[in-house]
Amino acid sequence: MMEDIEKLAKLYWKLETKTRRAVGNVRVYGETLKEAAEDYLEDGNIDDFWEELVNMEEAKRNLQEANEEHEAIKGETAKLQTRARVGRKRFKKRHLLLRNTTKTKGPRYR
Repeated sequence: MMEDIEKLAKLYWKLETKTRRAVGNVRVYGETLKEAAEDYLEDGNIDDFWEELVNMEEAKRNLQEANEEHEAIKGETAKLQTRARVGRKRFKKRHLLLRNTTKTKGPRYR
């Protein structure tokens, strides 16, 4: 289980990197769009503004990749939680069985 948690941690760091990249690209897109709007106000050329407005493929792709990675992590986390719950139940069951058998056996309880 620890190996799976370590793998999950690696996925998390990968997600963090993708998220930073996506945020950076959105920031650049916003700055570029702001410049394009200022240029439009100066020169009235709507074509250049429109070109920058629709040029958001990289930002969109990065956001989608980060979202997909996040969904994968959520799925893996749910699997680990289920395994942990099942393991906890098994442990409690064994612990109770061992406790009950030790109480009935041995010289101390006679």
